[in-house]
Amino acid sequence: MSKVSVIIPTYNRAHLVRETIESVLKQTYREFEVIVVDDGSSDDTSRIVHSYGGCVRYLYRENGGQGAARSTGIRAARGEYIAFLDSDDLWTPTKLERQMSYLARNPAAPFVYCDAEYFDDESGRLLYRSSQLLRLYEGHDVGGRLLVNNFVPAASPVVKRAVFEKVGYFDEDRLLQGSEDWEMWLRIAARYPLAVVREPLARYRLHRGNMVGSGGRAPIGWCKRRVAVIERAVAFAPDVYRPFYHRAMSATYLETAKFLLEGGSNSQARVMLHKAMLHKPCSWKIYLFWVLTFAGSATARVLKKIYYSLRGVSELPVG
Repeated sequence: MSKVSVIIPTYNRAHLVRETIESVLKQTYREFEVIVVDDGSSDDTSRIVHSYGGCVRYLYRENGGQGAARSTGIRAARGEYIAFLDSDDLWTPTKLERQMSYLARNPAAPFVYCDAEYFDDESGRLLYRSSQLLRLYEGHDVGGRLLVNNFVPAASPVVKRAVFEKVGYFDEDRLLQGSEDWEMWLRIAARYPLAVVREPLARYRLHRGNMVGSGGRAPIGWCKRRVAVIERAVAFAPDVYRPFYHRAMSATYLETAKFLLEGGSNSQARVMLHKAMLHKPCSWKIYLFWVLTFAGSATARVLKKIYYSLRGVSELPVG
């Protein structure tokens, strides 16, 4: 039996899924199975996946969203551990080796994630790493920090399968589409410690379909999904997450305001900043961006570029 079940949910990404599968098949760690869950694709996905023969298991289901596809994969998995990889993302060759080595040294660890690189789809150029923007936390009491900022890249965790028997499967509500991974990590973090391998072993592709405010995810919709995740996490584990509720809500509204400001929607940005103030009235950052709503989007973009250049990021994070 394979030690790790790698689950790749996909929907109409025939042009990308082959590269994703290849990045798994090139792993230096070999005790794994690959499960591609086709969430009702109408393109050439089936033919491409079947071209790998017995190397890849292909499961087809009627379209139900990424959460439902991931849950389908977990139910079909044979491994002791589950790893997730979206069909537009990639792994470096030693990704599983590094994480399984950690788990071998720490057999009680139920969840280990890693750093990730973000690259531009068109040019292939590396833009930044997760750790350049967010601190990667580990330990028993990091759930509150995870509620404020999702520091776990979606393509990075390896999770003991038994964990899902305790916290349940992925939420299949389409309201959470694009944030169901974060909602799951929060459920896990409420009950289990998180561990991290501090190497960029996952590669996240930035393209128009997954960038906030750039023709992909609309900022207001992105905000609604994050609010829904925060509220569900508080309901799931109030003792863990309620103390961080206002901080998380303020951070969500502030980030939404930034996206709106960069897109020139200054009046909408002020609405979001007002909501952020209600949750965290003493934050100087909120008032700074309130002033910027009157200065214009160009000024906001220049200041953002300066801020991220100081953190070693060559291109602006966009999603």
